[in-house]
Amino acid sequence: MATEAQPAKQAKLLVVEDDVLIRMLLADMLGEIGYTVAAEAASIDEALEATRKTDFDLAILDANLEGRSVSPVADALGRSRSNRED
Repeated sequence: MATEAQPAKQAKLLVVEDDVLIRMLLADMLGEIGYTVAAEAASIDEALEATRKTDFDLAILDANLEGRSVSPVADALGRSRSNRED
């Protein structure tokens, strides 16, 4: 009997995607396999705010938000991670 893979724990995710339909589909699919979407962001500014205000374990980032590189968000995530380990 096959079983669906489930996350080891219910990880909380930040989903950063500027296309609303893709963001909604991704959030729904992640929820179906046991993840909790802690926050969604459609822009770099929203994503940066979410990195400061939301508790999450993992982030899924669109590489290109509205024609802009998502690297400021990745940099903020890296700094946040470094601060947690100190």
